[in-house]
Amino acid sequence: MRRAGNNQPIVTNSTEKENTMVTQQITTATIQGQIIHLPGREPFMLGQDLAAVYETEPRAIAQAVKRNPGRFPDDFVFQLTDEETAILKTQSATSNPGLKSQNGTSNPSLRSQSVTANLAMSRANPLGFTQAGANMLSTVLKSPVAVERSVQIMRAFTAMEAQAAKETMRRARQTARQGQLEWQANRANGVAIRRELTDAIQAFIEYARGQGSTHAERYYSNLTRMTRSVLGERANRDDLDAGQLVALAMAERIAAQAIQAGVQAALPYKAIYQAAKGRVTTMVAMMNGAGTVPMLTGPANSPGRLAVAV
Repeated sequence: MRRAGNNQPIVTNSTEKENTMVTQQITTATIQGQIIHLPGREPFMLGQDLAAVYETEPRAIAQAVKRNPGRFPDDFVFQLTDEETAILKTQSATSNPGLKSQNGTSNPSLRSQSVTANLAMSRANPLGFTQAGANMLSTVLKSPVAVERSVQIMRAFTAMEAQAAKETMRRARQTARQGQLEWQANRANGVAIRRELTDAIQAFIEYARGQGSTHAERYYSNLTRMTRSVLGERANRDDLDAGQLVALAMAERIAAQAIQAGVQAALPYKAIYQAAKGRVTTMVAMMNGAGTVPMLTGPANSPGRLAVAV
């Protein structure tokens, strides 16, 4: 209640009194949208945006930092570089791929016209406040609004970190699923090719016996060890990674094709064995850096699936 010049009381209605105390309504989501991500920087808020959140003037923010240097180390507050300021002055985050949020999407705060407007009016590069800096600022300003809003700022940063962690976990699960699917596909393809090699070896054994070989059955273990040499050691197929499965499948396909081609051409069985051994040996040498690694393409049973320069 105020008094007029004649000492008579002036009645102030409750609405007028409440309006003098009401602060600007702001949500945690709004604050979260003002958190900026730049390469090499912790997530931060601009001093201009913090001034609006704390309902004070930007110059009061700068003065608080200047008067309390011990409370604002470099990991609390920093001045943006010319390059960083230029990035922030762009009209849209989508037009500048250098400014992204932690989950890889464009930072929505840059779409705010108020950000670019404030930066355009300022001659100096703005101050950036990390979460710790923003909270420290609230203690320096010592206003009820700053204390209340510091809680919202903390929640906004926490929500941002949770969102980033959730996105990281989603990508990790997706990568794991893709890797598992790749391994399963390579495993199944390798089994199919191994059956093809087994059939070729069995036919070759009978072929060698028909040409007078007295120990033709030994070719089964010999050819198996030969194809396994691409791995450098003996291992169960289930213990191999996706790349090793591909390499083993290539070696087995090479040996099977060499055997099948030699039998069809009615070559001496020893020459067929040497041809298969030579092609697998060449592949191993190529994979060790002596040339281009062979690549498998197409369905498992297609004749042109293997392209090898030997």
